Amino acid sequence: MPAPHKNPDHNNIVASLAAQFNAPIDEVATLYEREQAALCADAKVTEFAHVFTTRRVQEILRQRAPRANRQ
Repeated sequence: MPAPHKNPDHNNIVASLAAQFNAPIDEVATLYEREQAALCADAKVTEFAHVFTTRRVQEILRQRAPRANRQ
């Protein structure tokens, strides 16, 4: 299993998601890392994993958000 491609903007992505969904950064970071690990588990190419991981985390956070806060 290849190691996930470490995106230099990882911290910026997590901070942006946390701000977008008004969620704690630690919670978003844990969620992001879990989803990225799941995506990269069998991947041969991980260079763009951050794009798919971001989308998955957005969807999870969107589902968790109260209806009034959904965008």
